[in-house]
Amino acid sequence: MTTLESIVKRAVNFDEARGDRVEVANIPFNTDKLAEMPEAGGVHSILDGIKAYGSYIKYFMGGLFILLTFSYVIRPLIRWLTDTSWEDVELLEHLPKTIAEIERQYMNKEQEQSPLVTQAAQIIKNNQSDSTQLVQQWLNEE
Repeated sequence: MTTLESIVKRAVNFDEARGDRVEVANIPFNTDKLAEMPEAGGVHSILDGIKAYGSYIKYFMGGLFILLTFSYVIRPLIRWLTDTSWEDVELLEHLPKTIAEIERQYMNKEQEQSPLVTQAAQIIKNNQSDSTQLVQQWLNEE
């Protein structure tokens, strides 16, 4: 014990003039408390079990996240974008038409409603020389 005490005094730079005091005691270890602790169960065993299956839990949580995102975000969004009601169809009919649709609409009406246009086209086709002279006269007048 005196050897240990001298080692400690040298380590801490002991000086009796300053009033330093060092006490080295021999105390036995108490192992009774360690024997009383339960060996299995408790929080530590649960955490050890989670650590053992950590990689599987990580992939499971990732898959669960993807599944829930698809179920609660992607599917409703797709359903909202693709569902059309009759009110929407009627609304689309009132939107402006393309030029090709308008031309087809009026060409069909003109052919059905005005036989004069078809008659004029036939007269021009039959009398091409007279119609060219008429157009040239119109151009010369202006």
